[in-house]
Amino acid sequence: MEERLYKVKYSSLILSFLCLLLISLPHLGQRINNIIKLNLEIILILLVAIKYKFTTDALKKCVYICSLFIAMCLSTFFYYGISSRFLNTMITAGAYILFYLIIALFSKKYSYEYVMAIINKNIIIYMLILDIFVILTLGFGLRGRGIGGIIDESVYLLGNKFITSYIHMLVLAFVNQQRYRVLSKRTKIYRIVILLLYSLIICKLMDTTTGMIGCILVATIQTIITYKPRFIHFLSHPLVVLIFFFSINIIFLLTDFVLNNDFFTSFLLSKSHTSTILSGRVAMYNISMEAIAKNPIWGYGINYDIVRTTLSFGNAQNGLLKMLMDYGVIGTIMFTLVLFTTFKNAYKTNDNNRKAGSIAFIYAMLFCSLVEINLTSIFMLICAFLNSMSSVNNKMICFTKNN
Repeated sequence: MEERLYKVKYSSLILSFLCLLLISLPHLGQRINNIIKLNLEIILILLVAIKYKFTTDALKKCVYICSLFIAMCLSTFFYYGISSRFLNTMITAGAYILFYLIIALFSKKYSYEYVMAIINKNIIIYMLILDIFVILTLGFGLRGRGIGGIIDESVYLLGNKFITSYIHMLVLAFVNQQRYRVLSKRTKIYRIVILLLYSLIICKLMDTTTGMIGCILVATIQTIITYKPRFIHFLSHPLVVLIFFFSINIIFLLTDFVLNNDFFTSFLLSKSHTSTILSGRVAMYNISMEAIAKNPIWGYGINYDIVRTTLSFGNAQNGLLKMLMDYGVIGTIMFTLVLFTTFKNAYKTNDNNRKAGSIAFIYAMLFCSLVEINLTSIFMLICAFLNSMSSVNNKMICFTKNN
C-alpha cells in the first residue's frame, strides 16, 4: 500500500509540473519563458521515463499530435530556418505532445477522474492567484512585456486578462465533476450560477467581453446537459465539432453577416474604448488573408507578425486565420485531424458525465477563437483529456489507509 501511495504522490507531482507548461510569466520575456518551459519538459520526460513505461495504447493516441508537431516545426523551419522561433515552435508543440502522452498514460494506469482532479486543483490555484491581482488592482493589473519587450498590457502575475478568463472558463467547465459523489441537478445549477456570476465580475473588472461570452457559453452548455445529458454525446461526435468550427468561421470571415451587420457593429463599438475596433479587425483579417494567399501550403512559421508589422499593432484576431498564416494548409489539416481523432476517442465512451466539462470548454473556446488567438496550450490540454477517454481505467483509486 505504501508503494502505491508513493506512486500516486509521484504521479501528482508530474501532473502538477505538466500544468506549469500553461504559464508564461509576462515579466520575463519570451526567451526566458522558453528556457523555463524547455527545462520543465526535459524534467517531465525524465520523471515519466524513470517510473513508467510508454504503453502502446498511449503512444497510439499521440500519433496525430506528433504529426501536428512535425507540421508546426517544418513550417517555421522553412521560413526562419534554425532560429529562436524554431526552438519556440519545438517547445510549444512539444508541450502538446506531453499533454497527450502523460494524460493518456496516467488515465489508463490510474483513472481519468484522478488525473482530472489533480489538474483541476492546480488550475484552481492559478485562478485564485490571478484573481487576487485582478481584485487588488481593480482590473488594471501590473504591466507586462509585449512584442519586442515593449511594456504594453496589464497582467496579473501569471498572465494577461485572456488567460485569466480561459482559466475561469475551465474551472467553470469542471465545477460539477466530482470523484466521490453524484450531485443533484439543483446542486449542479447552483454551482454553475454562483461560479458564473463570480467569473463575470472578474471578467468585467478586466474589461474582457470575450471572457464574459466564453464563461456564459460554458455555463449554458453545462446547464443544457444537466437536463439533457444525451446532448453531450451529440456534441462529442467528431463531425459535429468540425462542422461547428468551420461553419462559424465561414459565416464570420466570408460573409457580411457579422462584420457588416449593424447590430454587431453597434455591439462591438459599445464594448470598445475607440471608434475603430470593427474597421481595425477587418483590416487585420484582410492582411492575414492576403498573407495566407501568398504562401498557403506551409505558412510562415510560429507567431508570424505581418499584421503588427503593417499596422504597428494587433494580430490575426482569429484562431483559424492564425493557424493558416503560421502553419499553412498542412498544419491546419493536421490540427483538424487532431481534433477529429480526439473527439472520435471521446465519442466511443457513453459516460456523458466524464466528458461533459471538456466538451463544454472546447466548444466555448472554439467559438471565442473567432475573435481571439486561444487555440493554444490550455485548449490542447483539455483536448488531451478527451483523447484519453476511450481507454481510461474506470476503477477509482482509493486513498484511504483502510484499503
